[in-house]
Amino acid sequence: MSASAFDPDFGDPFDDAEDVDGENDGALELNRLDVRLPCRVYSIRYKAAVLSNVPLPIEFLLRLLYEIDDLSEPEIGDFFGFSVTERDYVINRAHDLGFVERKTGRIHLSAQGRRLFDDGFGRPRIGEVETTHAWETFDLISFQAARHRPLGNFERGFPLLKVTDEETVSSPVDRIRKVFHRTFDEIQANRRNINDPIKHLYSVDDVQPRDRVWTLVPVSVRLTEDNEVNPDLGNWMSAAALRERSDVVRACTDLLESTVVSDDSTEKAFRLLAECAPDQVSPFLSRDGFDPEALLDRIRMQSDASGKASTLRVAGTVWTPANRKRIVETISRWKAAQPGSARPPAAIWWKPSIPHWGCSAEMKGLVEIMRSQLRRPSPDAGERGSPRTSAEHREEADGFEVILVSQNEQDLARRYSALFDTILTHDGGLRSLPPSFEMLLVPGCFFVALVHTPLACGTGYPVPLGVISHDPSHVRNAHRVMVDLVGRRLFKTALGARGKDWNLVLEQLLSLHP
Repeated sequence: MSASAFDPDFGDPFDDAEDVDGENDGALELNRLDVRLPCRVYSIRYKAAVLSNVPLPIEFLLRLLYEIDDLSEPEIGDFFGFSVTERDYVINRAHDLGFVERKTGRIHLSAQGRRLFDDGFGRPRIGEVETTHAWETFDLISFQAARHRPLGNFERGFPLLKVTDEETVSSPVDRIRKVFHRTFDEIQANRRNINDPIKHLYSVDDVQPRDRVWTLVPVSVRLTEDNEVNPDLGNWMSAAALRERSDVVRACTDLLESTVVSDDSTEKAFRLLAECAPDQVSPFLSRDGFDPEALLDRIRMQSDASGKASTLRVAGTVWTPANRKRIVETISRWKAAQPGSARPPAAIWWKPSIPHWGCSAEMKGLVEIMRSQLRRPSPDAGERGSPRTSAEHREEADGFEVILVSQNEQDLARRYSALFDTILTHDGGLRSLPPSFEMLLVPGCFFVALVHTPLACGTGYPVPLGVISHDPSHVRNAHRVMVDLVGRRLFKTALGARGKDWNLVLEQLLSLHP
């Protein structure tokens, strides 16, 4: 697929396709969630020396002679396990540099070589010591080096990991001093250019805490074969780096354990799902209610060939790599099946009321992909040198709108203004609308419908289960469900054109049956 089909800021939707469902570890990916890791910037003054290009064997020889005073050449060779050629090279090189002297067949440090140890650290100071200042960022949970960047309104709404050791956070200087000593080489390696000299840290003289900031941690939320929900931070750090940040992993686990919903409304939500695709969902409904674990088991047993079906049972949020890939494939099949059809003018996204919904850069990427795949080409887009290149005509050509419909929540417009063209709010409550139901509908094209449900009775982590379909009969069903949801509710415009009759706009969009 050509690179031009997708926004370069968000990458190819088929990236990571090999493990998008977690086949490699037996787990199922439920969500891509970004969380804010609290950090702090520190002003650090320290002493460091620029090291010369002296081979390590010479440094080891100098340190040995500093401790033992003098040795014969055979004793040096035996101590390091050198051959005669290796021994002679190291000793002659150190002698040529003026660091050692030969006297009566024995080798000892010269006055110049002994001065290399004047700082008292037990290592030869090969280079000039200089006092340096740096601004370094460390996270406030594991106290490891971090990189931060300014966050926009969308990212500032992401969940914040809890600081577990408030006492250390309030007076962290001693811990930061130790961590800076231990990680100095790693920090230098990440910051320096290939031609910059290597520095050796001698002392940390002053640490002053400054601004509190955040860095984003991408979390893959995975469901094990035993139906346990675990965080996977492999997209953030290597396994070795995560071992140093085990407290951050624990904080992510605590966040997922505290993310719970009730099953009070899920049966009603599943009945809406069954109305969309009765043949796919009704087998899991009975007089006793809905069996989400049975549906989950059926999803896990789906073969790769089932991915070509017009309707597919799915698990996970709409923006997981697996479901993002399915959406792109669904749009491609719809366009191939109806090459002469007009492109849909908008998508309607019915938002569920669940914790941390949409807190992912992956969601932003999905919205951009839908726009790129469903934008309407201008009549003369294929003509080279076309004069129709004004902003007005580009807007006319791209005219694909993404409309979010949500219960009235605080800061919706501020948080989601970078994603959606229009945000409509309503005051529907639990009695009238199941908060666990979600639907992304592109009228006349395709839909994704999900129920965010705990697997066990009572409360639990909201596991998204549902269907994606471009089957015309199922899409018509989804239109009817969306019509029932929208009804004649009084919508308030949180973002977008306030003068429009949005009930009429939605009614017109939902009349575009396949």
